[in-house]
Order: sequence, then C-alpha cells, then structure tokens
Amino acid sequence: MSKKWPDQPLISIVTPLYNTPSNLLIECVESALFQSYQQWELILVDDASNDRSTLNCLSRIARIKDPRIKVLTNRKNRGTCQSTNRGVRRASGEYIAFLDHDDRITPNALFETARTISGHDRPDLIYSDRDLISPSGKRHDRISKPAWSPETLLSGNYLFHLMVAKRSLFLELGGYRKDFEGSQDLDFVLRLAEVTHRVVHIPKVLYNFRQAETSCAYDMEAKSFIFEKGVKAVQDALDRRGINGKAYELEHAWRGNYGIRLKNRLAHDTIIYNRHPNLAEFLNHRIKSSGKAYFLIKREGIQGEEEETDSTLVSFFQIPGIGCITGKIVSNNKIVHAGLINRPEGIPLGLYMDFPSETPGLLASASIMRNTSLTHPWCCAISKEIWEALGGFDNAYGGIYTLFDFAMGCLEKGYRNLFVPQTQYRTEKRKQTDIYPEDVRLYKKKWQKRLNTNDPHYNQNLSLNHCDMRLRTPH
Repeated sequence: MSKKWPDQPLISIVTPLYNTPSNLLIECVESALFQSYQQWELILVDDASNDRSTLNCLSRIARIKDPRIKVLTNRKNRGTCQSTNRGVRRASGEYIAFLDHDDRITPNALFETARTISGHDRPDLIYSDRDLISPSGKRHDRISKPAWSPETLLSGNYLFHLMVAKRSLFLELGGYRKDFEGSQDLDFVLRLAEVTHRVVHIPKVLYNFRQAETSCAYDMEAKSFIFEKGVKAVQDALDRRGINGKAYELEHAWRGNYGIRLKNRLAHDTIIYNRHPNLAEFLNHRIKSSGKAYFLIKREGIQGEEEETDSTLVSFFQIPGIGCITGKIVSNNKIVHAGLINRPEGIPLGLYMDFPSETPGLLASASIMRNTSLTHPWCCAISKEIWEALGGFDNAYGGIYTLFDFAMGCLEKGYRNLFVPQTQYRTEKRKQTDIYPEDVRLYKKKWQKRLNTNDPHYNQNLSLNHCDMRLRTPH
C-alpha cells in the first residue's frame, strides 16, 4: 500500500552500539530489514567495541548487500550521546527513529510512522506504545501511553520507544547532550516540549524493549547513575523555564519517576462548599467578590495531609498554561481519587478507586504529577484569570458537574489540567453523592464530541469499565 503513496518520507534509524551480543544485534538489524515500509536507512554507530563476537557480527552486517545499511565506527569510546549525534549527522532522512542496539521494532513500525507523518502535516515528534522482551525472549507487559502530555514529562520520560523526531529539529536543539548521558532522551524531550507541541502518539505497540539482565528494565539498580541524570534533566528544565523548584526522585514508585517541589507560594482564597442547590452560582459569587488571583475549591471534610498541602497545590500555577489543578484524595488508606477519565456516558472513571493508597498504578499514574482532562470537584484549584476567560462557572449546572464543565472548558481554550498526587488530602467520605441527572445530561450534550473521542490522557486500548488500567477486552 505505501508504494502507492505520493509522499514517502525517508526515515533514518540510528542505533549506537557497544559490545552488543551478536544474537541481539542480529535481531535488531533484522527488525529493520523486515519492515513493510521500505523508505528507510539504518545507521549503526559502533562506539569502539572490543568484543570479538560483536566485531565479527558487524563485519557480516557490513557485507549485506543493502545500501540502506551503513556502519560507522568510532576510533575511541565516546558514549551514547555523541555516537547518536554522529549517526544523526550522517543520516539522510527527514526523520530519525531511535532504536537501541538490543531492541526491536515491529514489522509495521515504520509504515505506521510514515502514515502518521503524511497524515498529520509533518509533526515534529511521533511516539508509540511498546512492550517488553524478557531475558528469556518472551514479549510481555504492554506499555499503553497517553497522548501528548507536556507536564507529565517533568515526572519522567513516558514517550521513549518508539520515538521518531524530525531530524532538522533534533539538530537545531543541539541533539543529545553528553552531560545527560543515560537520561539523554528525557533531557531532549523536555527541551523539545519548550519549542513545539506538534507531537503525535500512535496507540499501537511498535517497539519491543529488551530486559537484558544488566539493563534498567530488568534491574533498577544496574545503572543508578541514569536516575541521577534524570533528576538533573528535570532540574535543568525547571531552571531553563524560570520555575523556582527542586527536582527529586520519587520514593514510592519504581525508579525513573520524578517529582518537583515548587518554592514560591501564591496567595489564594479557599472556598469550602457542601451540598448546594446551585453550586455554580455560589462559586461565581465567591470568586467575583474576592481580590485574590487563585482559589482552592474544596468539599467540606477534605483535609490536607500536611499544613502546607493547600498552598503547595496552588503553587503549581507557576507552570505556564495550566487551567486547573487537582490533588490526590484518600480515605482510611484507600484511594478515593487518583485521576478521573472521561467516558462517553458522562460518568467519569476513577482510576484505582478503593485500591491501597500507595498503589503506583500503570506508568505510575497514581503517583506522579501528570496532565489530566478532569479535576476532582472535591479538590480543585483555579485562577481568576482563567475563570474570567471562560466566563465563570456555567450557572446551568446545579452541582459538582459545574467543576467538570470548567475543566473541559480549560481544555477547549488550550489550557492543560494537572493531577498532583504529592499534594494528598484525606476524607471520611468515599463516594460522590451529589450528582444530579440533569447535570449529567447537560454535560453530555455540551461535550458529547469530546466525550465520544477517547480521553487524550488515557490510552484507547485500556478498559473504561475497570479502574486498574487493564487492557480493554476485545468485543
């Protein structure tokens, strides 16, 4: 099919390697040779390997009569960053696909990538879902990623593998920086997020990530320095963006997940409500009569775990482009709120509800700061500036759906919403009781187009009927 396309972008696969076991290197190269899309080149950059089997394997690869395969050799060991940069400089393709030396891409990987490039007016970055290959060679544990979520990147690199970048932009940004060796991907995408949002997610497994026994995918302590460089990459991004905060590695999630503590505090009003006949009208009156720029809206009985919880939550408005913010809510060591997902019927799905409060979740979703579509009405921070931009809360709603509606309005205006679980609240209540059927009908009617489209911060392959982010069961 792709041979009939008038536009067939050349994709350059760049693979740095060093003393790669020959059987794994062959699998890696074969995964390129078996592509259904043919407009590609593979650039292998040997970083001064000294293992005889690796060198013999490279010699055999160099003798393959396929001009699309190029083997470059460094005279001395330069590391992954400089080897990758060398390969990109030698590449001819409009796009660069990054492939680790012991991993594989699926046979349709470049076909899906090329189709996405042509169908989305040349995006700057494309990424896909992936799965893992165990040391015994078995594929398992599909990683189902959300759509473009720039603040989620401050918590770790959820994008990588398969990652395909426009070559010109990669070079314009200076490529990989050797000071971030080990977390160079995270550093790169954080810098990329500051210059473009033209990023497309392909919700298909196009990459098989190998759990070698010395890799971080298998043993998180194997290369501890990688996570130190990850903290450095996030800290560098905060400094570059003028955000006064400190990056750190999270303690209660697997390694490679990060948090930030923002040092500045923003003055705010706290609005506490209970069951109210017209919540929108009540909130509008309180905000209009206040001289503060930020507001924390809480249901009665919601208490921060620490004295500074409220001010910490509001402080995340220091990140530009944020519409509204929500925290994590627990009750008796069980999760009440760890993120809400839009569903077509208008009743949000609560992720990991009633799971133990320390549950990290898939991709650490219950433990990391991340972008979300909805904020929880029991704990929602907003700014007066955006309240005014949206024309206030919609008085047509009687109950908590006015807050869901506000969050959706933020997305419609191009703002991004945040879930910040490092700000944790507790409550005695476990279930939402003030949901009015007329509010649900209004919400569905107003936002039906968005509700019928998969929630961008929840992979379309995941179940909307179960809260544990399991794969959707085929019909």
